[in-house]
Amino acid sequence: SSSHMAGITPAEREAVASWLSGESCVRVFVAGAVSHVGKTTVCLAILGYLEACGIAPSEMAYVKPATQCEAADALAVWCEAKGVRHVGGTE
Repeated sequence: SSSHMAGITPAEREAVASWLSGESCVRVFVAGAVSHVGKTTVCLAILGYLEACGIAPSEMAYVKPATQCEAADALAVWCEAKGVRHVGGTE
């Protein structure tokens, strides 16, 4: 798949593919001390970067912590549009 994000080099794509090529699931936990500090934005950037590096949306997933606001956010909308499995506060 072609990159839609400027600046993704072939070496970066290869590094991400190598990192994710293991048999186990890679988990990333994004935390913040308070609400509205950019956790969702960081998660969206990570998923977008992985997609730009050639990782298929069907190979990704996102779980929104149950303690967060239950309203659909930009990340849930993006996941739905891209076909990324996701769980939000309302599910």
